Amino acid sequence: MTAGTQVLSGPPAFWSPRRALGRLLLAVIAGALTAAAIPGRVGGPLRTVAAWDAGAILLMVLVWRIILMAGPEETARLYRDVKAHLDAARPDAIVVIANDHFNTFFLNNFPTFAIGVAEASSGPNDQTKMPGYQLQVQHALARHIWNVGVCAGFDFTVTQEFGLDHAMMVPLHYLTDRVTIPVVPLWVNAFVIPLPTARRCFALGEMLRGAIESWPADARVAVLGSGSFSLDVGGPKTRPGERNSTPDLAWSQQVQGRIERAQLDELLEEATPERMWQAGNVGGELLNWIALLGAVGRRRPAYITGQDQQGHSFAAWREH
Repeated sequence: MTAGTQVLSGPPAFWSPRRALGRLLLAVIAGALTAAAIPGRVGGPLRTVAAWDAGAILLMVLVWRIILMAGPEETARLYRDVKAHLDAARPDAIVVIANDHFNTFFLNNFPTFAIGVAEASSGPNDQTKMPGYQLQVQHALARHIWNVGVCAGFDFTVTQEFGLDHAMMVPLHYLTDRVTIPVVPLWVNAFVIPLPTARRCFALGEMLRGAIESWPADARVAVLGSGSFSLDVGGPKTRPGERNSTPDLAWSQQVQGRIERAQLDELLEEATPERMWQAGNVGGELLNWIALLGAVGRRRPAYITGQDQQGHSFAAWREH
């Protein structure tokens, strides 16, 4: 398929029944807790992974947060479990969906959706105490997603000089071996009013899946993203004496239930900016999950579990 072709209406031009018989769709959404918007000790996040071969072989989703309330043993176990799925996918490239924490962009230029199109990048570009990395950007795939997105009505902000903050670098650190897999960074505004709508983010995920499926390369592509359902960092909903809290556990459980039952229309209706703000000043990060759900499609997960006191969940989808 060319960039100018509708990518959501059918299979890519290089699709074949032989490849379709061998396709495996796997999605994992992993959530972890706490100091989401504040860079800090690398103690255990998670994120959203998704991976296809260019004809749609594999999708994986996983989510992270720096875990302060969960112990290091649980953190290590969660990362091992999720990394095993990513290792099995053997991706050749990873599209990373996350929100920036005013490190790559700032209020004078804060995009709704942005994509990094370059040959290389580095991170973290904040105060996160972790190893620094120089990493490759999958330039050809980035340009393809950009072109397909524009043809589908997504006018990306495009940056050719950028660093990556903890939202992208921490999961890459834990889930890959020395961050050697080329990446494509894709940012979603989860902080600054006006937020994109939930339906727009879902459509972004649908477009992303179509773009990956139509990329004319013999490659396996993973999508990695992150976000909390309920989290407040240093805001009015943070408990006294703490730097972050999960103020709306009922909302977190409700979101997990919607995902578990594949009630995506209901979730898209409920996930208004006002409702997400009630869950904390980082509650807009649910939009990253919703973008991933757009890529996953309307199906129930094969596996889902929540950490109720942490304000996030873990889930996996499989399709044979």
